[in-house]
Amino acid sequence: MIQGHFDRVDGLYVHGWAFNPENPEERVEVVVLVDGKPVAEGVADQFREDLKEAGIGDGGYAFVIKLPNEIADGKEHEIRVVVKNTGNDLENSPQIVIFQQLEDSYIGHLDSVDGLLVTGWTYNKANPEERVEVVVLVDGKPVAEGVADQYREDLKQDGIGDGKHAFKIKLPDELADGEVHEIKVVVNSYPNFKVELAEKKYICIKSDIIFDEEFYLEQARRKDILVNETPILHYLKNGWKLGLDPHPLFDTWYYYEVNNPSREVCPLVSYLLDRKFFQCSPFVDEAYLNHMLHINKISPDKTLRNLAFAIKQGLPPSFLHPHIFDPVISFLRMNLSLAIDYTDILDVIKTKPSIEDLIVLLRFLRSQRIYNFSDDESPIISVVILNYKKPIMTILSALSVLIALKDVPHEIIIVDNESDRFFTEILYRYLQKQKNVKIIASKNNLFFGEGNNIAIDRVQGRYVLFLNNDAFIGPNIKYLLDILEEKEDIGAASPIIINQDFRISEVGGIVSPLGDVLQIGKFMNFEKTLWNSLNNMAFIEVDYASAACLMVRAEILKKYGGFDYIYEPFYYEDTDLCLRIKCLGYKIVCIPKAISLHIENFTTKEFLKDKWGTVVQNSKEKFFNRWVFKNKEYKPVEIKYSQRKKRKTIALYTPFPITIGGGENYFLSMGAALSKIANIVFITEEYTSRTRISFVCRDLGIEQFEFEVMKRNEVGKYYFDLAIVMGNEIVPSWIPPAQKIIYLCQFPFPLYHVKYHDFSSYDKIDLYIAYSFFVKENIQKEIEKYSLPEKPIEVIYPPSNLPNYTVDEILEKKLRNKNKKMFISIGRFQSHGHNKRQDVIAKILSEASTKLPIEGYIFGGLRESPEDKEFFQKVRSYQNKGVLLVKANVDRDTIESHLLRSHFYIHATGLGINPGVEPYKCEHFGITLVEAMAYGCIPLAYKCGGPKEILESHNVGYVFSSEDELKNLVFDLIEMDIESEEYWITVEKCMKVAENFSRENFYKKVSNIIEKLMSTSNFNGLL
Repeated sequence: MIQGHFDRVDGLYVHGWAFNPENPEERVEVVVLVDGKPVAEGVADQFREDLKEAGIGDGGYAFVIKLPNEIADGKEHEIRVVVKNTGNDLENSPQIVIFQQLEDSYIGHLDSVDGLLVTGWTYNKANPEERVEVVVLVDGKPVAEGVADQYREDLKQDGIGDGKHAFKIKLPDELADGEVHEIKVVVNSYPNFKVELAEKKYICIKSDIIFDEEFYLEQARRKDILVNETPILHYLKNGWKLGLDPHPLFDTWYYYEVNNPSREVCPLVSYLLDRKFFQCSPFVDEAYLNHMLHINKISPDKTLRNLAFAIKQGLPPSFLHPHIFDPVISFLRMNLSLAIDYTDILDVIKTKPSIEDLIVLLRFLRSQRIYNFSDDESPIISVVILNYKKPIMTILSALSVLIALKDVPHEIIIVDNESDRFFTEILYRYLQKQKNVKIIASKNNLFFGEGNNIAIDRVQGRYVLFLNNDAFIGPNIKYLLDILEEKEDIGAASPIIINQDFRISEVGGIVSPLGDVLQIGKFMNFEKTLWNSLNNMAFIEVDYASAACLMVRAEILKKYGGFDYIYEPFYYEDTDLCLRIKCLGYKIVCIPKAISLHIENFTTKEFLKDKWGTVVQNSKEKFFNRWVFKNKEYKPVEIKYSQRKKRKTIALYTPFPITIGGGENYFLSMGAALSKIANIVFITEEYTSRTRISFVCRDLGIEQFEFEVMKRNEVGKYYFDLAIVMGNEIVPSWIPPAQKIIYLCQFPFPLYHVKYHDFSSYDKIDLYIAYSFFVKENIQKEIEKYSLPEKPIEVIYPPSNLPNYTVDEILEKKLRNKNKKMFISIGRFQSHGHNKRQDVIAKILSEASTKLPIEGYIFGGLRESPEDKEFFQKVRSYQNKGVLLVKANVDRDTIESHLLRSHFYIHATGLGINPGVEPYKCEHFGITLVEAMAYGCIPLAYKCGGPKEILESHNVGYVFSSEDELKNLVFDLIEMDIESEEYWITVEKCMKVAENFSRENFYKKVSNIIEKLMSTSNFNGLL
């Protein structure tokens, strides 16, 4: 007789066992009846250890039988298990069971459609041991199936059974068709009963839209990645994870950084699927593309992303990004295809390019090393390009160089001016494959001149090609090289420059005797006839050529400097450079056979905005002052290079920019003084050029001397004999590695004004240097306040430039104006800090002019700060024509001529403040006061700080303590007889006192102190 047992019902699965003791080899068949009707059957042939241990044969008599899905209706049912053919119930049969509805028992999730791989999980709550079969439906049709039996740790941790409920199912290859599909995953128990888990919309990639096979395979080859299947499938499966991009216009790094999508999904798939992700390349601005489609009344295919539509339709590349110009792409595409001599340039540039032309260029740039010369060859040409927040233009400009000079050893130095680090990274990403490209990233905007000068210090070529980032060259640029190689009397050469409207920008330029600048050929149509007529000429001699594209002999730039900082931020610096080169006896020429395309003012207009006209006018005035009003035979400065002599090395570090100012005068003068006894190295926070330092020395009256310059982060392992550090706190912000440290403390400003301060550097200081005893006294107070050990403090007054005039010559000039008393005040117009109180001076002089015959001059530097400009306008409101002149940013010659004519100098810094509470707002020394005395001006100074110390210690001039005292002094001095002996004696005394502050005296004192300190050091700090 058959033995057996109906154990239980789990979900839709019936469990039990059946055994024939008379025939142990038999595997008994059983039938399951639901409500009296047979619905399923099976064989009791599964092994169970418990059966064997109970002596039930070999244990292989268990069964698990699945019931039909429709039984799961939530109702009560009678379940019987009987032996087939006999109808005998097994023990524990029947049982009454309520089945949970199937829709409630299956749970799951479609996680992703990644490439052609569908991933997710499903789980039967009613039967946790079930490995659920699932079917993938695409657009309602079953295309693939699989079993959810893969283990995932996250499922187990979330309580989803034993974790073995995940699935990965590959879709058929033919689904990579570029169309939008609806993906569903369903539980498939029986054909007539499917439970839907989830659905997603998915775009399969079509290779001829946003997948470039040639580009993809080239990337894989360079990275030694084997592609042994269809490239699009390789990318969808694994290529994107290996860092391969699908298309020149799809940059995965850029896509991730801008959009921040899931990194677990194929980036191209997520881009095509999710329209909130719309930036896939720095060369594509989809918002701009959408705008261009709209204004051109183009209706895109709504099933495609706009980029895919634009590629498919072959739209102009200018639709993709506001920084892409169609003539530029045509120009570059032409240069990629043609040789140096071509006569159809205009026709080619006028040909409307398509996005495919841009794709070809980017594929070319991103896929290979472009140049054909060895990395070990020394460059003949060094190309310098500035970038200011326009990486797209800069990359295209650099690409034009790489194409044009691919057979000429060259280097490209890109100076990245104050760009966002993200923009800088774009430059690296697109140009890093070209080993001849170097990028200098500056956190500050160095402007046009200094940016180029930084590169000049680093060029290795015999010739330097200055190229705007919105300018582009072709292979015929080599004609510039040829003429410079052939004719040694030519110092600089330029091509004909045309703009995006196919008109001539310039064929060089002419400077008139009155300083007016004329661009030759400006706005003329660049027709073949005109070009052909010019093309017969080897070169055209001009006065100047634009640095938008200008090739100069490197030896000239290194010996005599590059662009002059006085023209910052822009304009006339290239004209000035050309005139300086001409002063050396060289010619400036334009080569008609060479062409450069220039998108004029693309960077500067956006940078300057409404300041455009003002900046141009300011630079024009400076140019006129130098080349017309001052001296047409201007003598260029000769830069001195450090010879690295076998002697000690002194580093001078400043955290401040090198510009015209009292602090810089002191700092650079120390370098000049010490260059006679040591090698000098200037260390600055930001990149600073040799040209800038040399030209600032020129304008400060400091003779040229040998030095080196490096950025602070370039110091590395250098170790110096002595470091002189400049700062405005009681402890310096940074100290270079050196045996001896001198701290030039301009003034110990309160430490709460400083973002960071660290007293640990105090112990390294061997000596403090102060501008005056006033500063020394305040340094001592700060040392006492913070309970620091005493340090030696030396007072060295700043150097002053004394004029080459005798007392008689100066008195003669002042007597010419005996009928009017002339007052002058010089100092920066600023609303805070060292406010020179020009507002009070202007008010008093304006009032005095209504009663007595006087003239007043208030000159000073003015920065772009709105507060400073507002203060300047306040001072200027007192200006009276012919009586009081208030002017900003006046040149040195104008200041000198007015100092010679003036009788009195007013210095009011500190007026209105409490020196005992805010001593840092007093004048620390007063260099302009000393210089005014050197020109025979009798000084009037506020009774605090350095000016008080100078006047009272030498018993010269007048001091005042209030506005009323100053007013009374002015009115009294107006009555002074300038022909009297008293006046003559006072003027002579002022000039004698000023001699105490001569540059020679400064040099002597500095050298004596430094030599004494360094005598204790045995280190020979050659770099």
